[in-house]
Amino acid sequence: MSIHQSELIRQQEAWKAARARLFSSKPAQAAPTYHPTPNPVLARSVRRKPKLPVWRIEPTRFDSHIHDYREMSGRPMAAFIAQRACDFGVTYKDLTQRGRLTFQMAEIRDRIAAEYLLENPTTQWTALGRAFNRDHTSIYYGVHKVWAAEGNEESRKRIAARSERMRRFHSSRKESV
Repeated sequence: MSIHQSELIRQQEAWKAARARLFSSKPAQAAPTYHPTPNPVLARSVRRKPKLPVWRIEPTRFDSHIHDYREMSGRPMAAFIAQRACDFGVTYKDLTQRGRLTFQMAEIRDRIAAEYLLENPTTQWTALGRAFNRDHTSIYYGVHKVWAAEGNEESRKRIAARSERMRRFHSSRKESV
């Protein structure tokens, strides 16, 4: 210990006493004490379970449209593809697996994509490609193959109208940039 340390300790104690005299007008309060509950078993039994909505407690039968909406919400494209794949006798996983498909699977995939585009004509090719786990050009080629195989005038008009819509969309994007 040096000679200065004892002086520093004395100063600190003097400042502490002055602070206590000047700033503590209230008497010191005792620290709060913890009192355990006398019966912890009762405390647990009082806790209530959160109330669930009726449709979670028991199945509702009068609103099947709501059930369908909940089933499709978030991924309506995948739900449509899964439903149509089931109609063809294959699974959604079979259609979306990586690697080459058999010719029959590719044909089913192309037909489902064409049907989806008929119902939802504003769907982008890239979104449809992601739903099938394929590149958009594969879907584009397959859909046009299905439409051309139908061979009627309506299919040709549909192809031309969609191509024109896409051409207008891309030209408007170039102008805005």
